[in-house]
Amino acid sequence: MRDRRKLSIAMTVFVLTAAAMGFVLNSCSDQTVTVGNNPPALAVSEDRLGFSSPTTDRHIIIWNAGQGTLNWEAFHGSTWLTLTPPRGTSTGTTDANEMIATVDWEGFAPGESRNTSVKVTSNGGNRTITIWATMADGPCSFTFVQPITQTLWTVGELVKIEWTSANTGGFVRLDLYKGGEYLCNITEWTGDVGLFQWVVDDCGKGDGTDYRIHIRDVGNTACWRTTGDFQIVNP
Repeated sequence: MRDRRKLSIAMTVFVLTAAAMGFVLNSCSDQTVTVGNNPPALAVSEDRLGFSSPTTDRHIIIWNAGQGTLNWEAFHGSTWLTLTPPRGTSTGTTDANEMIATVDWEGFAPGESRNTSVKVTSNGGNRTITIWATMADGPCSFTFVQPITQTLWTVGELVKIEWTSANTGGFVRLDLYKGGEYLCNITEWTGDVGLFQWVVDDCGKGDGTDYRIHIRDVGNTACWRTTGDFQIVNP
């Protein structure tokens, strides 16, 4: 009888010990899987980039949005574009790399546009950045047609922002201002066709007579124009 009790106790201890060991082993296994599921992850600040002469340099930020160490390299096949540096490493969001894209305008004809694809490859994924470059055929300028000072727009209304332009790179950015202060972006990138349809948004600022729209060439920050004050009402 005593031998049976000893055997029962021994078996119980064995089972409990094995369970404990299994728990430890499983814990280690889970931890390994967790680490394996968080590899480096490539993050790039731009999917597209525009240049309009005389602008020569634009910056692209590359960083690791995952864990570990990200190793990346950038390639392209154009003679007019230089990337500095073309490769790098990042250990996280606080260890971002700045790559400078530089356009050599020599060889461009007035009014000529070129584009290329930059392939960024890494151990955390791949990305493609499309780059446009346009040689201006003269001074860049914008003139707004709509809105004008007497314009009144209502939040939620579909309206037409209209303008004329000369010698831009072909793409523009539109922003909303109030009282001379930036409120929000209307569109980061749209073709310079002189028309953009906008569902009016006051960015939460409510009724006002001091709203303005700012337009600029995405490839040349020195080329821009702002409307006069116009009114937005929120019903």
